[in-house]
Amino acid sequence: RHVPTFLATMAPPAAVSLGFKKYGSPIYASSWGPNGILLGGGGGEMACGLKNKIMLVEQDEIGQLSEPLVSVDTDKELPSRLAVHPDGVEMVCGFEESCAHFRLSLAKDSNDPKDLTEVNTHKALLQKSGEQSSVTFSPKGDMLVMGSEEGVIKVFSWPEMKELVVEDEAHGSAISDLVFSADASQLVSVAREKAGPTQGASVWDLEKEEGKLTLKRRTHIWDKDALAAFVGILRGAAYGNEENGLLFTGFNSSARKGPNSYVMQWDASSLTNAGHAVAFKEGKVTALAAAPSGAAFAIGTSEGEVMIFQAKSLAKLARVVCVHGVFVTSLAFSPDSTKLLSTSGDTTAHVCQVPDKAVAESSMLPVFMVLLMAAVAYLIQRYLQAQGYTIQAGMQSTHQ
Repeated sequence: RHVPTFLATMAPPAAVSLGFKKYGSPIYASSWGPNGILLGGGGGEMACGLKNKIMLVEQDEIGQLSEPLVSVDTDKELPSRLAVHPDGVEMVCGFEESCAHFRLSLAKDSNDPKDLTEVNTHKALLQKSGEQSSVTFSPKGDMLVMGSEEGVIKVFSWPEMKELVVEDEAHGSAISDLVFSADASQLVSVAREKAGPTQGASVWDLEKEEGKLTLKRRTHIWDKDALAAFVGILRGAAYGNEENGLLFTGFNSSARKGPNSYVMQWDASSLTNAGHAVAFKEGKVTALAAAPSGAAFAIGTSEGEVMIFQAKSLAKLARVVCVHGVFVTSLAFSPDSTKLLSTSGDTTAHVCQVPDKAVAESSMLPVFMVLLMAAVAYLIQRYLQAQGYTIQAGMQSTHQ
């Protein structure tokens, strides 16, 4: 199902900006949890005066982003990946050559953030993990999954960090994204390789056999019939909700002509393509996130723009422009799905308002139908008048 042209080409309204701030160093990772907004970034190994750090910030009463409430210096290690546990306290950070475990300490009386420190419990194991291009926790927080630059997937129990599954040949290139289904029965992996029926992105079934966890590839995410004309790379992945039963991905086209990027819907059960729409004519997808409600999702691009989409119709709800000067590095919705955070390599973080859920759920199709019915009624009225009828209130007519 291709999104109707009138929906795909309609210019969305500008998103309502709530907060904007420069943090002095490029930001590469973010997460919005129950205790605030976590940001990770810096200048890398050389630093060049740009500190590598993880920090916790918040929004004030008028929506402006705060200075860091607490932060931790990561020395020469650049925090490029950030997996935050559902409790909002524990987190695993991915660096260029290793990973580390951090913990947010909260004040007992007020629950305010007090400190952010590295945890040494599994330090040796995490330091030997190598560069992990994607890390994430399961919805219940009982598993941690890592995807490496070499295309390897590892599943660990949490907090024990016991290795449960290793899939050495998950992909032939770096794994850019990992996402669990709501019940943790499935895992989606997206790699930086050409999308197709035998590579690009996969759905894995997590099952227990004789007390051991297994990871079995169900299928690659592709629809050779519906997407025969598409050549490129899938980027990002996020599940919708039980109501819509959808999975979303971005798609960066490598075709010489046509739009640069698309958004795609997949039926979460059959994994057939359920729809696609042009995201941007220029600019590649660099980040994707879905609202916790599942009613909306967003993408960020290499041109620094952000677009919010309605999940069911793929209608464009709002657009963030002229905020980030370079590529968008991460996106995160607030826990209540009403706000969207975007970060960039130009040191900026921005928060905008997500269109009201009622607007998002309604989509533009019913609006179009109302306009169509009004147009039909007008044409009928003009026809009756031409035939000598007088149109009275309530569309009654009398012949002259």
